[in-house]
Amino acid sequence: MKGKTRKLVIILLACVFAASAGMIIYLQAQYRLGQETYDEAQTLSGAPAAQESAAPAAAAEETPFADSLRGLDLSKLRQVNGDVLGWIIIPGTNVSYPLVYSSQKSPTYYLSHTWDAEYGYVGSIFMEPENSPDFSDFNTVIYGHNMRNGSMFGTLRYYMKSDWLSAHPDIYLITDKGAAKYEVFAAYEVSTKGLTYQIGFASDKEKQTYLDFCTSHSTVDSGVTPGTSEGIITLSTCTGNGHVNRWVVQAVCRDKTD
Repeated sequence: MKGKTRKLVIILLACVFAASAGMIIYLQAQYRLGQETYDEAQTLSGAPAAQESAAPAAAAEETPFADSLRGLDLSKLRQVNGDVLGWIIIPGTNVSYPLVYSSQKSPTYYLSHTWDAEYGYVGSIFMEPENSPDFSDFNTVIYGHNMRNGSMFGTLRYYMKSDWLSAHPDIYLITDKGAAKYEVFAAYEVSTKGLTYQIGFASDKEKQTYLDFCTSHSTVDSGVTPGTSEGIITLSTCTGNGHVNRWVVQAVCRDKTD
């Protein structure tokens, strides 16, 4: 009887090992496929890889980083998928991706589809469907997966530390209107039902209450103080600890180029 039990345990352990190994192989394949898909997007658009975009301070003063993005070609991406709205990039990090938007598809569609509207485990960086695609809302919410290999929004969690924020203080969004520079002012963990995801605001007083909430919850002090007349973006990704909370990084628009 003990021999049969031992064999059963061995078989069960072997099955668990095989399943785990299979999942690892599957995830690695999905990561490679996602990398290839977004490498293609960079090639088509002419966008820089984010990790290669951090320039020395002196060079940045002579040629603002936003100016170097003027030649990015979104039209070639839209020939593949008309939902491509723009491009998001955080210099010196892994974040350099097309930004997609659709008010017609399911709100969760781009969680499992890449920028070219093909099924993909890594998903896309996409705007909240209830937001206006022209960034006219006071708060524009942008989502992306927290991938284990650091791709997509997998580096947002590092903003909870001051040294990372100091090294990567700016976020750039490129649309047909040009490039917009956003300065990070808050980073924290919050409930998916929290005030952070509010989009509509009835007054400047309500906006200020919202900003006070965000800055008071931030785990870092950026030294940046957003105003009620300035548009902000909220980057959101899962924490990896269930589906209740999210890591968010918020930034205020301080510079635009046409």
